[in-house]
Amino acid sequence: MPQNSITNYFSKASAITIIENGTKTSYLKGDDKFEEILSSLSKITSGAHDMPAYGVSLDKDTKKAVESGLWLELEFKTPETFNELQFESLLFEVNESYQGFNLIRKNNNTYDGRCFYLNLKGNMKHLYATLKNISK
Repeated sequence: MPQNSITNYFSKASAITIIENGTKTSYLKGDDKFEEILSSLSKITSGAHDMPAYGVSLDKDTKKAVESGLWLELEFKTPETFNELQFESLLFEVNESYQGFNLIRKNNNTYDGRCFYLNLKGNMKHLYATLKNISK
């Protein structure tokens, strides 16, 4: 993992929320499922590269988007800052075939503003399977 990477913040999360078709299930740090998800996320992001992100999130559109599909949100107890961009949580869609993804920043309780982007060495298949298994 690169020294200055958004992936360095994943282990700082205090909670992880799986959002499947708008239904939320949260796990706190220390819970076995939290650790399983974090381990799977670490596996798929091993060797990933932070890329310039040209995506911009709009709160209304993001809240509508999470009503379908599989999403994961990493929540932090206190606001964090990476590349001069502050966030309270990081939200992203999980799709088996994705080889990269936007990390949508939540700040001041809204999903507005620039995103971070991770280019994966592989795809999200392992994380997708982990989340689907936990959601059973």
